[in-house]
Amino acid sequence: MPCHEKPDPWRLFHEAGWDQLWYANPGGDYRRSKTTPCWFAGTWTGPQRDLLCVKDCETNEEAERWLSPAGWTPEEAVELAIHKRDHSNEP
Repeated sequence: MPCHEKPDPWRLFHEAGWDQLWYANPGGDYRRSKTTPCWFAGTWTGPQRDLLCVKDCETNEEAERWLSPAGWTPEEAVELAIHKRDHSNEP
């Protein structure tokens, strides 16, 4: 792949083993969703399976460190989640 081409975010999403792409409606009027990134990619994890994270976690503390970052679009959410998973200093 030439260096100027970005990897396909959907291929990366599936290769990561993730199963969730979530739009967190910020509520209120429609304009608010234009000023807040609302898309998240990952898998529901933690003891209650209620936290969307970039890797599977057993404890709430671990899940809080690995929460999926918000993106402006579904594609950006995938890219940000991949970056967090691959470039975090966490073990």
